[in-house]
This record gives sequence, C-alpha cells and structure tokens, in this order.
Amino acid sequence: MIELRSADKAYWTLHGVVTALTDIDIAAPGGRVLAVTGGAGSGKSTLLRLLALQEAPDAGEVRLFGRPLDVAHAAGLEAIRAQHRITPVENAHATIRLALTDALTKLPRLLLWDDADRDLDGDLPGPALGRIARLAHERGIAVVIAGRDASVLARYADDIAVLDDGQLVEFGPADVVPTVLPAGHGTRRGRRPLPPQPAARRTGSRLSLFEPALAL
Repeated sequence: MIELRSADKAYWTLHGVVTALTDIDIAAPGGRVLAVTGGAGSGKSTLLRLLALQEAPDAGEVRLFGRPLDVAHAAGLEAIRAQHRITPVENAHATIRLALTDALTKLPRLLLWDDADRDLDGDLPGPALGRIARLAHERGIAVVIAGRDASVLARYADDIAVLDDGQLVEFGPADVVPTVLPAGHGTRRGRRPLPPQPAARRTGSRLSLFEPALAL
C-alpha cells in the first residue's frame, strides 16, 4: 500500500542537525502486519510518522499504491491521509484501549501503532495485537506496529524491519529476520524483498478491536 524509497529525515536541534533516518527503503502492504523494532533513538517513531504521512522525508520518495506522492505541503498530506484512511493510533486519549478503538472505528486502510509492545492499560498487549493481526489478514488492512521488544512484536508480525541508528539493517519475513541483534550492530545487510501483497478484501462495517467475535 505505502512505500518509502531512499528516504532521509533529519531535525534541527539546539545542538545542530540530528539525522533520524538514512536511505530507508520499506513497504507496508495491505493484508500484512509490519513490525518495526530497534533500540531507543533508532528512528522507529520517525519512520512511523513518515509512513503515516504526518511528516515528509527530506529526500527520497513516498509511494501510495505504486504511485509517487507530492509530499511537499502539509495540507496535502492531511488530505491524502483522510482520503485513504491512513490512521495512526493517537496517544491523546485517556487510555490506549480507547485510542485503538477510536482508530478502528475510522475503518482504516493503513493502521499505525507506536509503542505497541507496552502494557495496554495494565493488560499485556498480546490479545490486542492478535486481534489487530487478524483484522489485517481478514480485511486487507496494512498494519505497522513499532516497539523495542522484538520478541513480542514478532509473534504477530508477517514482516519485520530492524532499525539501528537511523538505518534499516534488517527487513524481511518474520520467520527469517533475527529479532535479537548483536550489540553494536549497525552494518547494513542485504535486504530481503517482501512477499507478494495479497489481494485486498472488502472492509465490512464498523470494526471493533474488542468485539467477542474477534476473540483469539
């Protein structure tokens, strides 16, 4: 569904320019769950903001359904997000549970959830991640989840991207990509292509993360 090609992102700070992402090639196809993992400061949140069209890369290309996007203007990004139902889980809600439910009521075509490995309002995140993965597979939704605990995310992901110091060091199927990398790992390796994107299925009526019919 959405793809970054050779994407770079940097920020100005009081201490100078901080490079957040360098030369990122990644895709989030419909009907699959992509897990983005890495240590603190590796670029996970920045990558999700680019995929959610909340920010534009400084260099590189963003493609949606195979077509390049003009991402130069913030107003244009907002319109594209609304048109294609690109929905990040917002942390402004009182609880993560409410944030997830609100995101799913928008019938997203692309759902993005940062810090997806943390406790879900006192409960473990596993049941919610399992239901989201099931919705992705059944309804053709593209899902991107991010967090530091790769061992948790890998249980529910079809594909894994590992970031280290703003670089994509691993990317491929969850049963192939290692979820534990050696300390100091930062050498870019050959990237494995994603499996073919499955045909998108019709979305039904209002989605609910917590409806009993979706229980694991």
